[in-house]
Amino acid sequence: MMNVDEKDKISVIIPVYNVQAYIERCLNSILAQTYTNFEVICIDDGSTDESGKICDTFEKKDKRVHVCHIENHGVSYARNLGLSMMQGEWFCYVDPDDWIEPNYIERMYCIANEKQCDVVACGIDKTYEYVTGIKEKNEHILMFSSSEECIRNYICGGTTMHGLVWNKLYNAEKFKDIRFDENLKVNEDCMYIYEIMSMCGRACLTTMKLYHWYIRQDSACHKRADRADFSAAEVFLKLYEKIQGKGMEDAQKVLRRNYIVSVVQVLLYAKYEPGNVDVTLAKKRCKEW
Repeated sequence: MMNVDEKDKISVIIPVYNVQAYIERCLNSILAQTYTNFEVICIDDGSTDESGKICDTFEKKDKRVHVCHIENHGVSYARNLGLSMMQGEWFCYVDPDDWIEPNYIERMYCIANEKQCDVVACGIDKTYEYVTGIKEKNEHILMFSSSEECIRNYICGGTTMHGLVWNKLYNAEKFKDIRFDENLKVNEDCMYIYEIMSMCGRACLTTMKLYHWYIRQDSACHKRADRADFSAAEVFLKLYEKIQGKGMEDAQKVLRRNYIVSVVQVLLYAKYEPGNVDVTLAKKRCKEW
């Protein structure tokens, strides 16, 4: 364990919805952190299973856990509510079916202070089973010294911070007022991270895989649509429009590709009538690109 000054409180925000099979291991991984000055904000978003009761049990056991039960409004609303409730100088998100390494908060916080960063990201372990432990311990730290560098990195891939909200630690003073677009049901992470990176003066990435992303076949992102819904593709289009004129041709190329791939997935698997206006427009843009 590192010798860390725990003067800053870290807020951990968890949107909870029907995850009774996973939420306990998620919360246990947070409560086992080597950095102890944190609060856990669980927003029970109208769960119809035992998720809310499990969170209540943790709240009774540990005063750092706070649970708020609400009617179902979606993950963006839940995260926004968590942002309005948090008391920390720094904050992060953990999804309720994922888990983190014991030194997740400590390592991210140390880097943030050492490198004087607004945002710190870590590597991600994408897994289909419950595993713990860091396989690759040769850490490399990458620095990004402008908002343009941050935006280009998370969009273009490679050794990337990713356009995901939950592998990052954020400075609350700088970012606490940024909110998720509650009208977006998919790819809301990408738009939120764009707003974060647009205001970020300095960020860094540790390649250590401190966050475990559990891939569930029943999750929302794996369900096929029963209609031609191009919401996911339109997020890439919005991002494309936002970075026009900023000298990011490489990032624009990636977003064009992502748009086309997203549209093709809809056309392959969704149901739609011949002559559907949205389909016609999406096909036209794909052909232009």
